[in-house]
Amino acid sequence: MSRHLPPRLTTARLALAALTRRKARVGLALVALGLGATLLTALLTLYAGVRRDLSGEFRRFGANIVVTAGGGGVLLPAAAPARAARVLGPGVKVAGLLVEVARVTAAPARPALAPGGARAAELVVVGADWDALRRLNPTWTVAPASPAALRAGGAWIGARAARALALPAVGTITARLRGRAHTWPIAGTVASGAAEDNQIFVPLADLQALADEPGISTLEAGVSGGPEAITAALAALRRALPGAVVSPVRPIAATEGRILLRTHALLVATTLLILLTLGLGLAAALASAALERRREFGLMRALGARVAGVFALFALEALALGLAAALAGFVLGGGIAAGIAAAVFGVPLAPGARIFAVTLLATLALAALAALVPWPVVRRAAPATILKGE
Repeated sequence: MSRHLPPRLTTARLALAALTRRKARVGLALVALGLGATLLTALLTLYAGVRRDLSGEFRRFGANIVVTAGGGGVLLPAAAPARAARVLGPGVKVAGLLVEVARVTAAPARPALAPGGARAAELVVVGADWDALRRLNPTWTVAPASPAALRAGGAWIGARAARALALPAVGTITARLRGRAHTWPIAGTVASGAAEDNQIFVPLADLQALADEPGISTLEAGVSGGPEAITAALAALRRALPGAVVSPVRPIAATEGRILLRTHALLVATTLLILLTLGLGLAAALASAALERRREFGLMRALGARVAGVFALFALEALALGLAAALAGFVLGGGIAAGIAAAVFGVPLAPGARIFAVTLLATLALAALAALVPWPVVRRAAPATILKGE
């Protein structure tokens, strides 16, 4: 009693048999597809890593979003930093600042060490959560004066402000504003190479009490993830803080966006060029294989197979090669990307599920398009002509 296989299983069995019989042609097509999948996986993995690292490096330059009071208002509410942190998520660094100009005097711990007396100057005093500010600006260079001053919540003096005050190594500073005064131990000095070198940083609550101002002047945020993430964060902050002026820090945001866009354009151009070149080679290999199998196609037509069925068998073979090449290329490309990342950037890097999906779809699409090239050969495989040996 004969056993009949289902049509789909029969087609898959015929495709597998055809692949195993023509090892040279199959090997050439598999190498072309595998090379494309390998390069695509490596490029996508490296791009994802470079994008992430670039975004992280830009965040080291400080805030890329600034929020100020709008509509004639002078200050933002004191709850603005907490509200911004809540809508932006835990991965975003946020700091609230109160900025005032005060008369500042520095005094050493022992007056005998300063025979000329204390020096005073009009300086910008910034009230902030120092830890949040340091997380937002990790490139600042700080020189602590003493552990005791750090524990006491002291004042951090900008490098140029320290020279203006003839800052003692250990001592205090006093700020006078609107008839009130407040004294802090000197926690140390800070150098940023920018405007912060002329400023003094003190605890936010202390400056709010000194100025009798409960709010903050500015809110700064550092958002990672490129231009799209910055745009989304701007929209979220505008919804959370209605009436406030929410703006990107143009030099940082524009430079980051320009570099990422150029990197993306280079990746797309390189990928398309590679896939086009390999696609042409693959199409030539499949066309040559189809010419070799004209007699086989003619015999299938003589046995009752339709042209579409014969072509479906040929396309199934190409897709099977594409699947195998995508799997092998993903593993090999991921290894190449990891090696380059470790050697050049010194960071671990591995392709994710999204990159595998893109590689698989691109490889299958390339195989399917290349399989269309031999369509005229399959369509012209007339049974009578082939069986006559013509």
